[in-house]
Amino acid sequence: MKKMNIETVILVSIFSLLMAGKKKQKLFGQMTLGLNSMALEYLRTDKKAKVVNVRRILWLPVLDAQHEGYALPTWVTDNIDKYEWCCILYGERATMPLLVYQTTALRGLESGFSKLEEQGANILTTNRTLEIDFGDNVQQISFYRNEKGGRFAPFHVEFIDE
Repeated sequence: MKKMNIETVILVSIFSLLMAGKKKQKLFGQMTLGLNSMALEYLRTDKKAKVVNVRRILWLPVLDAQHEGYALPTWVTDNIDKYEWCCILYGERATMPLLVYQTTALRGLESGFSKLEEQGANILTTNRTLEIDFGDNVQQISFYRNEKGGRFAPFHVEFIDE
């Protein structure tokens, strides 16, 4: 009887280990989904550069974005001292807006926005929110981070002229 109990415990342990095995890979990438909030895709490290066709840009404090109904990740909202500002890039109609909260990516975007402003881009300001609307035009922006550089490798941001 004791031997049967031991065998049962061993079989249950093996079965639970097999059930907790490898997780299924995500098909749709990393995104936020909420019933009462606007979903965003997050900028993340990839093997190749992520090129985004941008039609509209919002630059605003994280708390303001959350207040306006954007679904921000908890690691951003819980670390306001680290992630004070964010940028939301609106692309083609069928794509989800891209959330950029990483400091090095924001620095690269700010540099590009300064050049756009010098070239005469129309920048709207409301309280602490900046908005650039390209209308029917598209601005391509490329984000690249060397995945071998580890967690803290900087993002390289490039504004692509067509």
